[in-house]
Amino acid sequence: MTISFNKPREQTTKGGRLVLVLLSFLPIIDTLNGFFPKVPIGKVYKMSLGLIVLGFLLIKHRKLKSKYLGFLVGTIAYISLSISINIFLGGRLINIEYPLKLIFNVILMTSLIQCVEYGLFSGSDFYFVLNLSSWLFLGCYLIPYCLGIGNSVYSGGVGYKAFFIAQNELGLVIVVFFFFTAYQLIYKISFVNICKLACLLLCGMLLNTKTSIAACVIAIFVLFLTIVLRSKPAYKILVILLLIVGLFVFKGTISKAINGVQNRFNVLTAKYYDGSAITGLLSGRNYFVMDAWKELNTHHTLLRFFIGNGFCSDVLIEMDILDIFFYLGAIGVIFIIIVLFFFFKMIVHNSREDIGNMRIISYLVILAQLSIAGHVLFMAMSGCYFILYLCFLLFYKEVMQDVRVGEQIITCKNCTCLEDECF
Repeated sequence: MTISFNKPREQTTKGGRLVLVLLSFLPIIDTLNGFFPKVPIGKVYKMSLGLIVLGFLLIKHRKLKSKYLGFLVGTIAYISLSISINIFLGGRLINIEYPLKLIFNVILMTSLIQCVEYGLFSGSDFYFVLNLSSWLFLGCYLIPYCLGIGNSVYSGGVGYKAFFIAQNELGLVIVVFFFFTAYQLIYKISFVNICKLACLLLCGMLLNTKTSIAACVIAIFVLFLTIVLRSKPAYKILVILLLIVGLFVFKGTISKAINGVQNRFNVLTAKYYDGSAITGLLSGRNYFVMDAWKELNTHHTLLRFFIGNGFCSDVLIEMDILDIFFYLGAIGVIFIIIVLFFFFKMIVHNSREDIGNMRIISYLVILAQLSIAGHVLFMAMSGCYFILYLCFLLFYKEVMQDVRVGEQIITCKNCTCLEDECF
């Protein structure tokens, strides 16, 4: 499968602007989920959103390209086949939500990528959605925190998630916005984006999950290293001062977050995991793997090794690649690896003109989170933001402009003036 651009981008229509606004409002919808937990607001909104994007594409161009139609129909057909065979073998579909959410994510991703190919959206549109969504998310997260209301992530008051229902999914959302804002700062240091990055760091620390804290630390390190190595001396001094001030201001929060993770790790390891540090680090997921394998190995092992248990099991490992294996078998794992590797090649190709490697690193960190912590491919909230950020990584290009230097006109990126010689 290749992604090509055969048409110049059209001006965004009213329908296209509506779709972008609906995508941007996801943080508000997920907050409303917390206020009305018995009403499936988020599920209905996201499922409808996927159909709206697909409908918008079909209305504008009447059909999907054969390669995307084949990808979409083939994925749905294989999932249906795995489920049907397992039911025929005596299994019972345990949870219809997981295959539906996976199919929704495939529909949304396929539709958005095809919209870009047809010129209905561009990388700048995904930049707009992520930028607006990040501010809306901060409002939904930090306003309740400042008011002293909202819910804890874990028992004992550890972690904070405002009124969002999810917790591990929320970690992926914070990581996406953090990397996106770090990318913005690499190209243009602004007080507004520095404040946004600081607020997102606070969110990551308040959430108090291992993956969100680790990802934020990696993003800060890459951002700091890129700016210090490639910027003017004045910017280097400014960044170092901001880092010192930031560490001083957030010292208490960072310390509390790290202590919270460490204490929870120690308690879980000693109480539930027989002192095993690896098990504690994985939050017991290696035990879930053994349980899932025992269940898979009960009958028709060879067949189910290749096609999975067809969601006829209530064992959720919370490591997406392994969940793909047990739900959809080795065929499903090979397929998802090929797709993710294809996107990686595209991102590497599009990152050649970037300062630093923030796009590549952020994609690899998210893949690591997908593999270790999960809650991406089978979840609508984190799945939506993963897809939006993936489209940003694939299609966003820095704006080029002509700059006059004496009698010479040189084309340069309008935001790369962090370098000593921007030309």
